[in-house]
Amino acid sequence: MKHPRTAHVRNTATAVATASALVLCLTPNAVAQTTENQVTFSVSNFSDFHGHLEEVADSDTGEVEEAGAALIAGKIDALRAEAVAEGSTHFHTTSGDNVGGSAFTSALLNDEPTIDVLNAMGVDVSAAGNHEFDQGFTDLRDRIVPNSEFPILGANVVDAKGEAVLEEYTIKEVENAEGDSISVAFIGTVTEQTKNKVAPSAVEGLEFLDPEIVTNEIAAELSDGEETNGEADVVIALFHEDGETATTFSEDVDAVFAGDSHARYLSGENSQPVIVQALEYGKLLANLDFTVDADSGEIISIEPSLFTADEMAKDESVTPNVAVTNIVEQAVVQAEIEGAKVVASIEHTFTRGANPGEESGSNRGIESTLNNLIAEAQRSQMSEVVGQDIDLGLMNAGGVRADLEAGDVTYAEAFTVQPFGNAVAYGTLSGADILQALEQQWKDSADSRPRLSLGVSDNFSYTYDPTAAAGERIIQATINGEPLDPTKDYTVAASTFLFEGGDGFSALENVRNFEDVGAMDVQMFIDHLAEAEDLEPRWGQSDIGISVTGDLAPGSTVTIDLESLAYSQNETATEVTIKLGEEEFSAAIDTTVISAGYGSTGTAQFADLVVPESFRGGVEDIIITTDAAAPQASEDPQEPEEPQEPTAGSIDSPTGGVIAAAVAAVAAIAGALGLANLFNGGQLFAEIQANIQREVARFLG
Repeated sequence: MKHPRTAHVRNTATAVATASALVLCLTPNAVAQTTENQVTFSVSNFSDFHGHLEEVADSDTGEVEEAGAALIAGKIDALRAEAVAEGSTHFHTTSGDNVGGSAFTSALLNDEPTIDVLNAMGVDVSAAGNHEFDQGFTDLRDRIVPNSEFPILGANVVDAKGEAVLEEYTIKEVENAEGDSISVAFIGTVTEQTKNKVAPSAVEGLEFLDPEIVTNEIAAELSDGEETNGEADVVIALFHEDGETATTFSEDVDAVFAGDSHARYLSGENSQPVIVQALEYGKLLANLDFTVDADSGEIISIEPSLFTADEMAKDESVTPNVAVTNIVEQAVVQAEIEGAKVVASIEHTFTRGANPGEESGSNRGIESTLNNLIAEAQRSQMSEVVGQDIDLGLMNAGGVRADLEAGDVTYAEAFTVQPFGNAVAYGTLSGADILQALEQQWKDSADSRPRLSLGVSDNFSYTYDPTAAAGERIIQATINGEPLDPTKDYTVAASTFLFEGGDGFSALENVRNFEDVGAMDVQMFIDHLAEAEDLEPRWGQSDIGISVTGDLAPGSTVTIDLESLAYSQNETATEVTIKLGEEEFSAAIDTTVISAGYGSTGTAQFADLVVPESFRGGVEDIIITTDAAAPQASEDPQEPEEPQEPTAGSIDSPTGGVIAAAVAAVAAIAGALGLANLFNGGQLFAEIQANIQREVARFLG
């Protein structure tokens, strides 16, 4: 679908490209391999820099993991020098998210040092990323764009009239030494999911169109032979979206520098277009060397390279850029003064979710101790601020960007955990809205992040059926030990990002009596760390997945599957026990089988379990426990502590998990028996809960 275009920007340069660190040669067009009338040029790119100005190296191996701005600028200087030596020009580009969600040094100074660094390293053109919209479109338009000495493109960002609000593309004229010339177009787009990745108020009145469709439209215009609408021999997309999932680029698009998903990707040989993506935080620098026939405008070859941070650090031809070094050093001094202050001391480490074999934070679909901690901090701190009890705290996993290590916690470390500077507000939601928000944790299974877990405060737990259809997974929830009533109102504390439907949690937009009290997330977090006594992770899960196959009746055979019995890191639970009547059945918790992107870590199956004869009178007698507990120091073994009194609605283990896990099983079984409506009606639930409480008390002796 066509929409009005803004005027394009033209730049000219002289270029003859050369290959560096050759990976493979891609030849999109079969053109005679002669040097006559050839024009060559090269383009480097990084994406998702997020203000990571400083070099980061592994403390054990010394391997450089993040290059830092000065080293990246030095590598770009070297590529430019190599090109100049051969009569060529090198273009440097980025694919967005240069600012926002930034490392402490840049974020504390409102990303001004990062903008200065990008100018100093000579960026030629950039796409806008979703994080460029974090502080609102007006901040992008009125501060970031004017302060950047290069165009920031967003062809698929339009207003209510369908008109582009950012520049769409820029064209560079490139010549060789003989005067043969070609035109190279850069088209920039941002992920269509920007509306869900930033606070909706930040992009109010804007629409984010499909970036591939828009890129194809512009590429077609630039390739149609009509000089009046601009023409280009080579079209390069700066695409702030995952490269591997890009499937609909047209033949008019020759190359794509992707971003957003923090992935490494290089398309296969002879692919059309060539697609490359360079991780995040300056861990990788991508480079494409083009050879073009000047007479026909056909591409002869594209030679891709990927330079790791450690390779750049060890490259003797690379010297950190002096001007960029000075900018970074000054920023570090400014940020360190405030950032070095210790704000709290904690005994335990709190972590994010992780996929198998990947770093912490790679799995946003699984429950984590840190996400829950922040949700509890927002609930308890908001209660203090407004002088009334807040029922529930919620936190989005994508807003948690670093783990919190045991020991002294500085302002800088706390800020690194929550770098977005979101306001925390509170308001009223119905129980039905909360249940719907829990359902919305599951996204499209084809997405790179198919589930986005909500952190919940310590007083909340829920169960779900992983085999159920979308929108029907949540079995039940408890709050303060009582069943969550869909018809009742609850006060909820969360970031304004969530209340505005961020990350696709549209149910939270139904908030009423909304109050933004001006409290910032990082300050609430710091206050909670400083005030909370004996701060510990929530050892047991706030959610358990359960499904039952078979007729749960004495003498019958059933299979009970459990999941989400463990965290992906620092887990202490090893065994789960099911009690049916007077008999107990135990199984080891398997934490090795993890579905990437989901919350299923910690699985157990009770297959072909014969329901004992003592299990009579109703499904309410089932009890599930795990042995999760705070780890004991190995050098000073202690006597086991006396079991704590169970708390209804908690899924903490071993005792706190009894009631909620039992309720989960009850609900799942009720669903399997076709009693879901009766169960959700409340009367049966209350009777079951009372029986469970009596059973737990008897079980604990």
